[in-house]
Amino acid sequence: MVTREQIEEALDSIHNIPYQAENIDYEAIVIALLRERIPYGECPNIISGAEFDVILLCEVYKAAPYLTEENLMILADCNCFISEETDCLAVYV
Repeated sequence: MVTREQIEEALDSIHNIPYQAENIDYEAIVIALLRERIPYGECPNIISGAEFDVILLCEVYKAAPYLTEENLMILADCNCFISEETDCLAVYV
């Protein structure tokens, strides 16, 4: 379990150096990680919406109890961030 503050710190884009490899589906990695960690009953829709170049995922408060620090490193590497508008985890497409 991690706190919101830990999530914010880990996903702070100023400090992230995302993977730059080609042919890796970062969105699928993030979605699979969240689906594996977060019980279906807590967040039945891991994908909560989409915008032009962003996939909106579950709310931060629903994800926090189920994520580990290792999970946060993976999310950060995959360009995951917190959407200020929706308070959801999000990933660039």
